[in-house]
Amino acid sequence: MTPTPTPTQQQPPPPLVNPATGQTIPSVAPAFTSSGGGGQSIPREVTGVIPALKTQVPLTQRTNTGKYLYSGTYLANAQGQVYRSAYDPQADPVLELAKLQPTDSLALRTELYQRGFYDGKSRPTGTDVTPQDVKAMQNFLNTSNTYGYDWQTSLNFVRQEFPITGSGGSGRKATSAVDLGKALQDESFAMLGRKLSKEELRQAISSVQSKEASTNTSTSTLIQMAPQQADPTQAQAYGFTRAADIVSQMLRNGG
Repeated sequence: MTPTPTPTQQQPPPPLVNPATGQTIPSVAPAFTSSGGGGQSIPREVTGVIPALKTQVPLTQRTNTGKYLYSGTYLANAQGQVYRSAYDPQADPVLELAKLQPTDSLALRTELYQRGFYDGKSRPTGTDVTPQDVKAMQNFLNTSNTYGYDWQTSLNFVRQEFPITGSGGSGRKATSAVDLGKALQDESFAMLGRKLSKEELRQAISSVQSKEASTNTSTSTLIQMAPQQADPTQAQAYGFTRAADIVSQMLRNGG
């Protein structure tokens, strides 16, 4: 009798991290592809719910961190607050793209293409939104519904879980948002004398990851350039201050 093969035990993928809060959620990629959406969000910790949704979203199960465990279909924002219903796969892809400036829309659609959310050989072709773009956005919003967060927050998870695969550029896998966030804040403090704001950090991470995929510039160079691009005036002023301090120190030391 032929023995029954023993299934190979696979290690679970590492959890995904929300850069805004440090919270982790399970990976969805092994059980979820961009061509379909799950009907149930994965359990995640949330901090609360907006007053208008308190009756629809009762939060009772506390975690050991003092937050709430929620696995319903309503979505949370980056801070973990439940604030909106799940995305409608028919209406919301068009509505969400229409809210964006043309350049921001193209940047998002390009990233979705690079991360495999487009079907077949279709790809974004410019600032005009095509049915193929809407379908890719639908795939992305389905993924966001599964994560249980709005798409802006879910994009951080997508960058950790869906590697760059689109053609063009360097072909490098984008550095994780968590690693970039730490490096960018360190570089910002060195160049600007302050940390980046949440919005500055979000834009800097997006910019670096996009350039990692589309250029051959090293990641370290992109990180060094990012704070100056975020606040060029402060970078110049802080540079002058540091230079003056160095000269002053040399004069005091007789150098």
